[in-house]
Amino acid sequence: MKHFTFSPQRPPIGSMVSDLQSFPVLTQDFSPANLPSAAAPGPAAPASGTSPLGLMADKAIREVLSWRTKSDDPKGFVGALNQAFALKDVDGHTEWSWTPRSYTVQTDMGAVTGAQASIYARAKVALDQSMPLLDGLYPLVPIVEPEDLATVQAVVRTQYTALVNEFGVVGGPRVPRVDEMFRLLIGHGDPTNPEEITREGSLGLVRERFGLERRFVTTVDDEQNLTNFLILVDYVIGLRKSWNHYKSFFVRTVEGETKAVPYFGTQLVLMSRALEVVAQGVQDAYYTMDSVFMGDPERQTSQLIFARAPYMVREGRKAQESLEYFPPDTSGLFVAELLDWVYRAASEELPGLLQDAGKDGLASFTRATDQLRRFVRAAIGQHAPGIPPGYFTPRVIRAMELLADGLDEAFFLASEIRPAQFPAEFTEDEKKRLIAMLNGGAAGAII
Repeated sequence: MKHFTFSPQRPPIGSMVSDLQSFPVLTQDFSPANLPSAAAPGPAAPASGTSPLGLMADKAIREVLSWRTKSDDPKGFVGALNQAFALKDVDGHTEWSWTPRSYTVQTDMGAVTGAQASIYARAKVALDQSMPLLDGLYPLVPIVEPEDLATVQAVVRTQYTALVNEFGVVGGPRVPRVDEMFRLLIGHGDPTNPEEITREGSLGLVRERFGLERRFVTTVDDEQNLTNFLILVDYVIGLRKSWNHYKSFFVRTVEGETKAVPYFGTQLVLMSRALEVVAQGVQDAYYTMDSVFMGDPERQTSQLIFARAPYMVREGRKAQESLEYFPPDTSGLFVAELLDWVYRAASEELPGLLQDAGKDGLASFTRATDQLRRFVRAAIGQHAPGIPPGYFTPRVIRAMELLADGLDEAFFLASEIRPAQFPAEFTEDEKKRLIAMLNGGAAGAII
């Protein structure tokens, strides 16, 4: 005997119109000032038992010492302090200097690491050394008004700074914007030296207005001035070459995948954002259900049946949806239980798992998000006995679909990361070479 029906198709237009006629349209205050920036994710919910202030302190310690806090390891904390700070006596007082141990930029979950951290650190150094050179340029052919010279310098300064800031965007630089900034600075194509830049780039315009060419050099100071401009352009060209090499890590296809295996720190930021979408999706589902008179008491008593329940799911971004079923002994869940499970996992348990366990928690993260998305998919359009009519309205179905889509995205992002290979596995030839090295070149027993 069937207790529910399943229909993967969206509700017809007529039912949507009936939905609007039968239930009120609720409104909510909204302030544009609360919009988050594209460069940084919103604050992650604190893990259970950890205060927001404690999370802030842990984050600051990781940024400064590159060391994860452990309450039972005071010696490790002292060692990290000694490695991060150097003390010396100067004229009767002690001065300290900080030695950064990494170039990562920490976020609420994840960091700017790997290829992005490499090019971002190099770009910041290049910017710091380039700006004095740009400001110190003077024309070799003084036939242009000073105001016209200052304007092109300002253009280069703005574009160069925007380029470096883009490299540091949390979650990875936006590829089209980086490419556009390089085109604005050095023009189209891929120049390999300062002589190849054209007037269509702002640096080429600087060269033209300042007359920065060897034929106009008359003194050693003029040649030094020209040299400063060449160094400035070489910095940008060098960054362009590095970007061409690392670009594949940030190019996303239409399916959302990158061309190369992403770095863990950068991918962790995207996973954090996906979990925030899921947590917000649960709140939206609550709000939507309230709008169709399915409040908390109804959610607490409306049971979904998952034994032999069908659902459509994709195993990968490019995979086709397939119809699957839950086992016959799967327990049912109340609507409130399912939504609370998803919310707690997305806001507390899964972020804490990745923060504490790193890649070792990937398997658990993937299994958890996979199971949750299957339960939510099976809950969509399910007509189990005792569920209020508002649950079957298009607005509630749409809210549940968005929640499942958010869980899909978190699952796919985690699946793109390669798990840590530990302990290391060696081929037979590698074992022989390792044994020979350990035994001073003589063959020994297999370790």
